[in-house]
Amino acid sequence: MSKNEMVEVNEYAVIKMDSDSLAEVIEANIGGQGISRFDLDKLKVPGSGGTIWEVPTLEGTEAKEEVEGIILHWKDVRAFWFDDYSGDNSPPDCYSDDTIIGVGDPGGKCKDCPYSQWGSADKGDGQKCKQMRIMFLLRKDDILPLALTAPPTSVKNIRNYFMRLASRGIPFYGVVTGLNLEKAKSSTGIDYSQIKPEYKERIEPEMAEEIKAYREKIKSRLEEVRIDQKEDVVDVEEIEDDEEEAYPEE
Repeated sequence: MSKNEMVEVNEYAVIKMDSDSLAEVIEANIGGQGISRFDLDKLKVPGSGGTIWEVPTLEGTEAKEEVEGIILHWKDVRAFWFDDYSGDNSPPDCYSDDTIIGVGDPGGKCKDCPYSQWGSADKGDGQKCKQMRIMFLLRKDDILPLALTAPPTSVKNIRNYFMRLASRGIPFYGVVTGLNLEKAKSSTGIDYSQIKPEYKERIEPEMAEEIKAYREKIKSRLEEVRIDQKEDVVDVEEIEDDEEEAYPEE
């Protein structure tokens, strides 16, 4: 199929099920409180330049070179730890859900924080307070998305992909996206894994509207998802970020 052609997504579980059935399944399996930030499966970027995803399944995990799905939602965040990663999975000392205001120690405006400045990293010229993007990828057979934290070294690729979609007037939830991994090397010789998003197919407008409606129903819950432990961003501390510094308008 040509990438210029549109594809129906009737085979997606969220399209097959009506809204009442979706709500019933979620409530039966999760409870009346709904989805919390701890309920979603996570898709983690491998360290040391790995190019294979370990995708959560009912049976455990499955190794895949590419993960396809519809991006339901995304948000840019910041996370900061005073100490280097030691394996204790400690929560961030300071965290920002909007990259504008940090909560914790030191807290305050991110753009004025010394740890968000280039060159503040313990190694390299990057930022000690890392700017990342959390994305939520809905696969064909799932009714809840996977949560993926894109490290600083992948944010530029993802932004460029979203900008290309915007230039064509296509919402990010209106296409099937493939997520691949490629090996890269920092200027200091450190291998790391970089996310490479790929446009697969355009979704028919009527189906995209159904995906949009479902997105709106669970968006508030997805906003609650955050980076809870340093394991989520392991290996980025020693990599020199090549991102241009940017802060949202206040």
